[in-house]
Amino acid sequence: MARVSRVSFCTGLIVAALNAPGVLAAEGGLFGAPAVRCIAAGGAAVHEYFYVEFPRRLLAVEQAVRLAEAEVALISRRLETYEPARSFGRYGATYTADHAWQIELLAAQQRLEQLRQQEAELWRERRLAAERWALQLTR
Repeated sequence: MARVSRVSFCTGLIVAALNAPGVLAAEGGLFGAPAVRCIAAGGAAVHEYFYVEFPRRLLAVEQAVRLAEAEVALISRRLETYEPARSFGRYGATYTADHAWQIELLAAQQRLEQLRQQEAELWRERRLAAERWALQLTR
């Protein structure tokens, strides 16, 4: 999915707003009082979501992803240190610790995948919100 630049998104919203029924024919010219009230009321909520709420949530998920990636890398390096002792099998001094860290690595990888899915869901939610708002403008 291609990401839309902020300029083209805003331009599209303006065009959709101008093409909305009643905007051009509203009393008082191009943006008469009823049209301005309608756009201002919906615009505040849209601005809040697209420029405040969504970036805040996205930043939180991106930071959590970076932390999870660092955790996976650290556990992987730790498991590499147990590699020489694996030749002893169950009788190695690090057998239990090695298995415990393998389980931790698996858990960390699953957490990372869940965070990546959460980030993708945020982008889907944003796209749907933009489509929903554009449909409201055309009605």
